[in-house]
Amino acid sequence: MTRNVTFALRPVEAREKDLLDDLLQPYLAELSAFSDDLTDVNGRFEYPYLEHYWRDPSRFAFFIESGQGVCGFSLVRTLLDPENNQHCMELAEIYVSPWCREKGAATGIVMELFRRWPGPWQVGVLTRSQSAYRFWQNLLKKADSDLIETWPSAGEGGYILFRLTPAETLFV
Repeated sequence: MTRNVTFALRPVEAREKDLLDDLLQPYLAELSAFSDDLTDVNGRFEYPYLEHYWRDPSRFAFFIESGQGVCGFSLVRTLLDPENNQHCMELAEIYVSPWCREKGAATGIVMELFRRWPGPWQVGVLTRSQSAYRFWQNLLKKADSDLIETWPSAGEGGYILFRLTPAETLFV
């Protein structure tokens, strides 16, 4: 496993929206194996919030780049936590192309996002994706030992919601 590759976040410009949409396709195809809500229309998946990332100032779209170019994306937004009515950040989506996986891209990028927006965060993971659940549980426990997991009610399906406030010592 090679981890000497560096990764960086770069804001997605409006003129690059089609490239982001192209990267959303394999991501949504992977997710469709775990969600009955995702279907492709005419060979493409629709991400209904894509336009919002250039109209809504509480949403942020980033490309993940390596020395070899764009290898993924991250979509982040600010929202009100329904539990306490406080602002928090949500990692809405993150995708790393298969050729960059196992090189620490997701871990490094998530930690960079936590540094950019200190404070409370939440991450939702599809309940049917056990590998994603294990990945996120391990990563987020490193960021916050008081990690909270909220599971949907039996038979409800949906998302496991992780709530955390990354420790400041993580970023020293």
